[in-house]
Amino acid sequence: MPARAVSLSSGLFRQRLFVFLAFCNPQCSSAGSLSDLRRIFGGVSPNEDSDVWIASASLVMPLLSKLVDGLEKTDLKSPASRATHAKCTDFAHTPGSKELGDLLDMYQSDKATPHLYHYFYAHVISQLGRENPLRFFEIGLGTNTTSALGSMGSNASPGASLRAFRDFMPASQVFGADLDETVLFSENRIKTMQINQLKPGTYHNVFRSLGQVDIIIDDGLHSFGANLNTVVHGLPFLRGGGWLIVEDIKKTKVVMGAWKVADALLSTDQTLERYFIDCGEEKSASQMYAIRKKVA
Repeated sequence: MPARAVSLSSGLFRQRLFVFLAFCNPQCSSAGSLSDLRRIFGGVSPNEDSDVWIASASLVMPLLSKLVDGLEKTDLKSPASRATHAKCTDFAHTPGSKELGDLLDMYQSDKATPHLYHYFYAHVISQLGRENPLRFFEIGLGTNTTSALGSMGSNASPGASLRAFRDFMPASQVFGADLDETVLFSENRIKTMQINQLKPGTYHNVFRSLGQVDIIIDDGLHSFGANLNTVVHGLPFLRGGGWLIVEDIKKTKVVMGAWKVADALLSTDQTLERYFIDCGEEKSASQMYAIRKKVA
């Protein structure tokens, strides 16, 4: 469990968060509620307590500052700062998408059913070259330890998506990371390691070990601070033409407002293409945020 970085009772801390809330979601006043803050900074784990979302929230301002480091200003209202919007089903006819979906279902990952992410992932892998020696990295193994932060329940199959992607990309090297050490494993062309998404130092250690990669997927804690950690620390290690994808973004005004702030800041980097991808069957609709680094 991450240590509490700051006190919730800190007046300055709460004031800064409420200012951020008002900025990213104009429908809320600067006197927004604690529940609004938790919706932005919290994840989806049933084991999450206040320490987790507070730790996530305390990361946001420093991480956003890193995104604009060296920039004089960012026009958040400019149409150029808007990401492209698409749907997973727009990529349904990509060669290999059905095969990838079948593999994900076979290994009991939820990426195909019900989320339909496999359509977009088939497109990404097709662009990079499925037969190429790609380096793939995913955060979040799908722990089945019921007491663990980020648990998907006792019936989950840890490492399911790693095995599906390994089989789909025959020359790839597949890496995964999770907070729960008990689900780490190593097998043919798969290696896993521990990461704490609320501690930036662990990202440094992981990426220093991995080196450059072609695909980064964040399917971990699903909190805004944790996701920003992946973006900020992952982009420098993403190869040209590579993709960084954050899964399972909550489609609420307050959460999407926060992501639009981050996206507007990322828009100042002309080497990046950014996308919001709507996915999922009706009862499990979700969104991904995808970043492609252009080839130099």
